[in-house]
Amino acid sequence: MEIRQLTSEDREAFARLGRYAFEPARNTYEGVVKEDFEETQPHLKDMSQIYGYFDKGVLVSSFAYFTSVVVIRKKEFPMSGIWGVVTAPHYRKRGLIGQLTQLTLEKMHKDGITISCLYPFKFSFYQQFGWKLANINHRYHIETDKFIFRPVLDRTVREVFKLDDLKQIYSNIAGEKYNYMVQRTDDDWRRKINPKEPGYFFVCYDAKDNFP
Repeated sequence: MEIRQLTSEDREAFARLGRYAFEPARNTYEGVVKEDFEETQPHLKDMSQIYGYFDKGVLVSSFAYFTSVVVIRKKEFPMSGIWGVVTAPHYRKRGLIGQLTQLTLEKMHKDGITISCLYPFKFSFYQQFGWKLANINHRYHIETDKFIFRPVLDRTVREVFKLDDLKQIYSNIAGEKYNYMVQRTDDDWRRKINPKEPGYFFVCYDAKDNFP
């Protein structure tokens, strides 16, 4: 077994491992179709932030992160976003992820990154390495016919067609109201948002045509 930093030559193996581990009913390791990584997994552009365990040259476990900036109490801090934490099903319960996690945390510390965020599959696993619960998200699905519409004075709601409007709203919220909001780059916005698709993004404007 060998543990090392991944390179560009490991890009497809890393993507295959994730698909194989998370979608076993859909794929086999050999049968995963090669993807357009630039579009589907943009973080794979920088393989220097991915570590993995190899068994006889085959990637069997991985731990990845990307660097960004978060706002906490109106101050910006470097942050690492954890992702790509994967182990092939037949290599689990061997402590591979624990070793990769420790190695990656030491690398972050050397790079001056003292804050990291992730959406864990199990809180207790990451708590042993020092992570704490920061927030809980709740998602609700509501049928449109359940909404009660009432007239609102001095406000208009319009569909957004300009990405700059969304960026400005997000910036206002990230900088003033909530902790741990990520400072998104233009590349982040282009990957996540397509304002040309109707029906998704709306902004409330006041009487002077200003948005919050």
